[in-house]
Amino acid sequence: MLVTDRVRHGGVQSKGHRSVALSDQDRAVAFSAQLAAAHRELRARVARLRSALARVEADEAGGSIGGEAGAGTGSLVGGEAGAGTGGPVGGEAGAVTGGVAGRTPGGTPGSTPNGVGGGTTSSSTSGATGGETGGVAGGVAGAGVLAAHCLAFCSALTAHHQGEDTGMFAELARARPDLAGKIDKLVEDHGMIGTILQRVADLAERASGADRTTLKTLGGELDGLAAIMESHFRFEERAISAALDDGGVTDTGWSRPVFRFDG
Repeated sequence: MLVTDRVRHGGVQSKGHRSVALSDQDRAVAFSAQLAAAHRELRARVARLRSALARVEADEAGGSIGGEAGAGTGSLVGGEAGAGTGGPVGGEAGAVTGGVAGRTPGGTPGSTPNGVGGGTTSSSTSGATGGETGGVAGGVAGAGVLAAHCLAFCSALTAHHQGEDTGMFAELARARPDLAGKIDKLVEDHGMIGTILQRVADLAERASGADRTTLKTLGGELDGLAAIMESHFRFEERAISAALDDGGVTDTGWSRPVFRFDG
């Protein structure tokens, strides 16, 4: 399924992002200025995605570390307490409970009383279920939100490029046929970026399960995407900004998808 279809056909679309385009009645603002503003917003969005991914990876890794730390504490406190009061069985139960209680619901290492003393009061069954579920659920929830924002970003960037290909570039080529070669290069870039966006969208859907390998691969794709976007944006602004502002390019409705991002 195409990236744009993921949002159109039941996908998650984030709300509340500001529009980077100026109002329709404010036509005094140069197209080149609006294009540069749109590029700044897209750069900021991919940077926020990368930061959010880093937090999800840290939370997921912290859940594992917290579990190990809790196991060490629980084995000591819960085990000794159990051995003194409930015998070997009580000690084992305390050790297991303390081990998993070291995770906080967000998947990060815990230093709460549950992480230290859980072994003395909880059963092994409740500890394993409550502690591990809290750690995993926090990681999955964070990855799920990240996936939704990735899909929304992919849809926004795809719509931006489609608006350029079918609208802005078409009008620019009509007004400035001498720019045909540069326009062809920009359209070619869009195809390459679209391939990366498809991979990002596929990985984002898989990353909703907080799989470490998938998250790491997604991070690499986002880094590559950011680098290519930067090169593409710089070339585009150098190649066509002056031509956009010389009065020969008509806005036939293409400015909305090119300059405005609703997702």
